[in-house]
Amino acid sequence: MSTETRQKLKIIPAEVKVIKHVRYVYACRRCEREEIRTLVVIAPMPQPVYPGSLASPSILAYIMNQKYGAGLPLYHQE
Repeated sequence: MSTETRQKLKIIPAEVKVIKHVRYVYACRRCEREEIRTLVVIAPMPQPVYPGSLASPSILAYIMNQKYGAGLPLYHQE
């Protein structure tokens, strides 16, 4: 059995946490030993907001609120 993992960042004001999504990959070991077509079952992974991005919906909402709600320039957001 193997796994595929995707990570995203979640922001809590003054705190950033890494949230890991683990997806299990199952295969028929008997089929592999007998060289039969292997059935592989993979659980669906939650879709990211932007493909290839670590950003979670909460961190994007925080950035947009700071930028447009508070009028804070991006270079001042740390």
